[in-house]
Amino acid sequence: MTNSILYAYINMKKGNKGGVGIRMDIFDSSVCFVNTHLPAHQSEVKKRNESFHNVFSGLKFDDRTTSFHSEVRHVIDHTHIFWMGDLNYRIDLPYTQGQARSRDWSNLLDQVTSSPV
Repeated sequence: MTNSILYAYINMKKGNKGGVGIRMDIFDSSVCFVNTHLPAHQSEVKKRNESFHNVFSGLKFDDRTTSFHSEVRHVIDHTHIFWMGDLNYRIDLPYTQGQARSRDWSNLLDQVTSSPV
């Protein structure tokens, strides 16, 4: 089923912010689990997005199964990726409560999906 489970971590120089990941091969699938703690607060969307991209591009799984061969895999190299953790993405609650009360679903959806990633 699997012959190795590898782990990696990245610290984003913010004390308790960063990410960890593990990867494994299960039959013909490669699976990656990533857990992150991203910056908080409504005004920190840009920092959250930057931190996400730092973890996404910075996690490297170095498979040194033999002394002659080393294969480095990144998050994107897997067939299945599970991303979880304290992502700290938020919506502006007073604004969205008004939209929800008036059933302004289109603008409410725009607020959630328009955050640049």
